[in-house]
Parts: sequence; structure tokens; C-alpha cells
Amino acid sequence: RAADPAVVHGDLRLGNWIVEQGRLVAIVDWELARWGEPAADLAWMTLTPWRFGGPGEVGGLASTATLFAAYRDGGGVVPDGDVFSWHRAVGLFVWAVMCIGQCEAHRTGARRSHELAVIGRRVTENEMELIDWMTA
Repeated sequence: RAADPAVVHGDLRLGNWIVEQGRLVAIVDWELARWGEPAADLAWMTLTPWRFGGPGEVGGLASTATLFAAYRDGGGVVPDGDVFSWHRAVGLFVWAVMCIGQCEAHRTGARRSHELAVIGRRVTENEMELIDWMTA
């Protein structure tokens, strides 16, 4: 069954978690929060940009199967494969658009920042991953 709509964080990834002594104590950075499908947050955590070269699908640390088991054990409804894949594809597209916007802010002078300038290169990573999916 599909999960009931809920508050979705919108940027749920390791960089926005505060962990102390092996326990999650807070989730920060809520400016992208919205009402939506919880599968969107699960899929966002598995996007390649948040793996930082690690082998695990979730933040470079764990497998999607491990994520789903923990989510289910915590009372969540695990999304089916098609729903999860849809949210991963949308997540890649959304991150690409965000990268374009951040780079454009630097390029136009609205907010000068080397970090924003180089984020623009990340667009191609998302494009390549989406192309790989479509051609697999």
C-alpha cells in the first residue's frame, strides 16, 4: 500500500543529521519541508551526490535494503520499487535544477561565492545518472 502523506524534510541526508554517541538526536535544515510522500525523503538519501565516494547506497554507508528494514521497523511503509525509482529520478532532476540556480546566483552577481560557482558542475553528474537509468 502507499504511505499516507506526511511532512517531508526535502533534504534528508547525512549532512543534515546530528548524531551523538551513535544515536540520531536532531535533523536540521528544514527550509525544503513540505507535505508529500515519505518515499521522497528515502529516495533523496540514496542519491549519488550524498554518497561522497562511499560504497553504500545511503550516504555511502548502508544499503537501500538496510534503510528499508530500519524504516519498516520504525513503523514506516516501505515504498514499492516503481515509487522509489520515481522519487530517485525526481530527486536527481530537482538537485540538478538547484545546482543550476546556485551557479546562476553566482554568475549574475546576486550572491558571489566560489562554492555556488562550482556547484554548477554537479548538473552533469545528475544528467549522466539519469541517462544511465534510461538506457539500462
